[in-house]
Amino acid sequence: AAMRTDDRSRSIWAFIGLAVRLARGIGLHRDGSQQPFDLEMRRRVWWTLIVLDTRASEDRGTETMITDGSFDTKMPANINDEDMMINSKSLPVDRIGITSMTFACITMTVSGIGLRMNFVPTRLDAPVLTTEQKEQMIKGFTDKIDSTYLAGSDPNDPRLWWYCRISRLLSLKLWLVTQYPLQRRKSTNRVLPRGQSLRTAMAFL
Repeated sequence: AAMRTDDRSRSIWAFIGLAVRLARGIGLHRDGSQQPFDLEMRRRVWWTLIVLDTRASEDRGTETMITDGSFDTKMPANINDEDMMINSKSLPVDRIGITSMTFACITMTVSGIGLRMNFVPTRLDAPVLTTEQKEQMIKGFTDKIDSTYLAGSDPNDPRLWWYCRISRLLSLKLWLVTQYPLQRRKSTNRVLPRGQSLRTAMAFL
C-alpha cells in the first residue's frame, strides 16, 4: 500500500500474482515430504506470499489470488533461526514465547484467518461462515497469541509491547472484516450493534 504514494499502477499486484503462480509451479502450495530444513523454508516462502496476497487484496478491494482450501501447506514453526540447521533430521517444535519468527507467525496467522473469512464459494447455494463462526475464529486467534506467541515472555523484552499492540490491532481489524467483508453476499448473519462497531473503530485510534 505504501508503494501507491509513488506508483499508482497495478505493478505490485501483478508481481505478487506472478510470484504466486511460480510458487504453485514448484509445488509450494503442497506440504511435501522434503528434508526438514527444505520443508520449513518452503512453508515460510508460501505463507509469506499469503501475507502479501492478502495485503494486496485489501489494498485493491479484490479477492485474493490464493483462496481457502487451495493449499495444504502448514504454517512455519515459531522458532529461532538457530533452532533449525540445514542438516536437521526432524522438524522443529514450536517454542512458547517470543522468537525470531513470532512477528511473522502473527501476521501469517491473521492472514490465514482473513482468507477463510473473505472466501466466497462459487456456488450460490454453498454455505458461508456465519458471524458466530467468524467470532470464534477471532477468539481462537487471540487465545493463540496469549498462549503460544507471547506466553512466558520477559516483561522487559521491548518486542513484547510491540507485538501486543500489533496483535490487538490485527484482532480489531478482523472484527471489522466480519462486518465489512471485501465481497458481500446475501446472508442471515446478524449485524453487530452500532455501538459495538463504533467501539471497535475507536479502539484503532
